[in-house]
Amino acid sequence: MERGKSRPGEKTIVDVLHPAALAAEASAAAGASLGETADAAAGLEAATAMRAQHGRAAYCQEKSIGRQDPGATVGCLLVQCLAAYIRYH
Repeated sequence: MERGKSRPGEKTIVDVLHPAALAAEASAAAGASLGETADAAAGLEAATAMRAQHGRAAYCQEKSIGRQDPGATVGCLLVQCLAAYIRYH
């Protein structure tokens, strides 16, 4: 977030990674296993409803609403793959 000057709510990869990190922290505090913590799809769905404010998608502004953000999609895939790796190894 510091390097890219992005915050949650700006339709970026942060909108997936930040909620996943918070969920992981909460689950760890509750004693759950790391493999049970990630639901990146919720962050991706939330980002889809936002207006892009960074990168090439920001050129489209209002047209970006309702479209899946590429960065958020990659973030979702990263979290899902990490969770699958943890569950099966």
